[in-house]
Amino acid sequence: MVFYLIAKLNLELKWKITFTFFTAIGILGLFELGEYGLDHLFDLKLQGVYLRDIGGIEKFNLIVDRIDDTMIDLFLGMIGTMLYSLFLIIKYRKELSKKTHSSM
Repeated sequence: MVFYLIAKLNLELKWKITFTFFTAIGILGLFELGEYGLDHLFDLKLQGVYLRDIGGIEKFNLIVDRIDDTMIDLFLGMIGTMLYSLFLIIKYRKELSKKTHSSM
C-alpha cells in the first residue's frame, strides 16, 4: 500500500523502493512503540506471548518474553518488507527490459 502511494511521486524507481522500505520499517517501529505504551499504561499484555492458566481468566503464563516478541515482530516485518522490495525490483526490471526490447 505504501509503494502505491509513493509510486505517484516523481522519483526514480530505486528511491521509491528505498522510501517504501524505510516507511514500512518506521510504521513497524511506531506500532511496537504503541504496543509498549499501551502495555505500560494500561497493562493490556500486548507485548509477549501469554497462555491462559486453567486456574482462572486473569492468570497468564508468559511463553515468549516481551522483548523477544518485539524483536521477532520487527525481524519478520523487516524480512517481509525486504522480500516485497526485492519483488518490486524484479518486476519493474522485467517490465523495463520488455519495453527496451520492444522499442528496438
